[in-house]
Amino acid sequence: MQSVACVAAVRAAAGIVWVDAWRVANPDAIEQGTFNGWSESCGTRRIDFIFVHGLEVERAWIDFARRPDGRWLSDHVPVGAELGFPREVEPTSGLETKGLEGR
Repeated sequence: MQSVACVAAVRAAAGIVWVDAWRVANPDAIEQGTFNGWSESCGTRRIDFIFVHGLEVERAWIDFARRPDGRWLSDHVPVGAELGFPREVEPTSGLETKGLEGR
């Protein structure tokens, strides 16, 4: 599978471990395709990903919405993810507030 090789290459880049947001949020879900090629079906091959490192994946989705006339929005279906800061890290830690008093 070409997409598996792509995933492996991205994860190995710079020695950083990247995770697939959709798989993290949907660990037991059956693989769903994201390329429809303007045909009726997307198949099961997912070629669109959101890779994350150092962020929590709150949820992730594949949007199979269509136009009112039934046509696809694109030849790829949109993928999305809601991300957050790790719970043990304060998002504002390290930011300077010096000189902002009274503003």
